[in-house]
Amino acid sequence: MVLCHKIKKAKNTWYWWKNKIITTWENDSWRYKIEDAFENFFFEPDKNKPLTWFLEKSGRLNESYPGISQKMVHRQILKKCGGELEHALRRRCIEPCSTEEYINALGDIVRRTKTGRTWRKLDIKIPNKPFIRKEKQKSFQTQYIQH
Repeated sequence: MVLCHKIKKAKNTWYWWKNKIITTWENDSWRYKIEDAFENFFFEPDKNKPLTWFLEKSGRLNESYPGISQKMVHRQILKKCGGELEHALRRRCIEPCSTEEYINALGDIVRRTKTGRTWRKLDIKIPNKPFIRKEKQKSFQTQYIQH
């Protein structure tokens, strides 16, 4: 935000600053960035905590669509859970359901089940040769040489 020196030094009210911020940042490109961030970020139980993720998503929806109803916010967020996790949440929280109930149900499902988690391949290198202890090798060699 580019402001002249006089405006920076002047004591302005909160309403003046609020209008200045809205006129500067609330434009089509800003709205597109928020919508794009919402669309590209899915819930991953291994990385995200349910409370912070849900509140961040609902905040982004309320910023980009100021008049959106709570029911539509919940539906959009459920779509971002994906697959089995979305199905489990829909069965657990029958509409109308509050935001707290959705967050608690999401936390319970993630904590108690493995629903929504991704399978990861472990990188464990298994050697071709079996493990042989050196003590047994020496005893075998000494027995072989003596006979």
